[in-house]
Amino acid sequence: MKLSPRHIAARLYDRLWLAPRGFGNPPPVEVWDRDFAAGRWAFLADVSESARYALIHNYAVRCASGPYSVLDVGSGTGVMRTFFADGDLEDYTGLDISKEAVRLSSEHGYPKSRFLVADFDAYTPDQPHNVIIFNETLTYAKDPGVTFRKYWAGLPQGGVCVVSICDYDARNRANWSRFENDHKPDFSSRLVNEKGQAWDIKAYIKRYRR
Repeated sequence: MKLSPRHIAARLYDRLWLAPRGFGNPPPVEVWDRDFAAGRWAFLADVSESARYALIHNYAVRCASGPYSVLDVGSGTGVMRTFFADGDLEDYTGLDISKEAVRLSSEHGYPKSRFLVADFDAYTPDQPHNVIIFNETLTYAKDPGVTFRKYWAGLPQGGVCVVSICDYDARNRANWSRFENDHKPDFSSRLVNEKGQAWDIKAYIKRYRR
């Protein structure tokens, strides 16, 4: 497909200016719906991904106090929910921009859980949550720094925000710079699976004010 000069300019602007500075490049919602319907994200439930989910869960439950009110920002088909025991939860809210992803996650009928169709850049939580998770999703925010700070502002004292970002390319590595000038992680791990895929997973605890 031949690109117009406007599209070529937009791609160059993204590649040369936005990406090196850690800005996101969110795909259209139609792409998400199509990919979830086609099962292209089903691999997230594979055992090769499970160590990442387990580490995110460990940070969440070790850094915050239960019962846990969890906000899973960009929850996909709800794989993260399977790592939380029902008895440990006060409630669980998953957000995803894809109606198809929310349909698939809602079909499981998880107790104490709801899954909402929402653009997380625009969404405002309707209640406080003491655990907020960005599991490979903050990279799709228009500006990861702005999005992180918005959700951080609503996190109660003693709560934790856990962020996982795949070390996939220069844009992903630069995403951290959008918010880490203001927020330093309390805990940080690098995880590499048998395929050579690497993730940086970090926990940010909102400390009690004295």
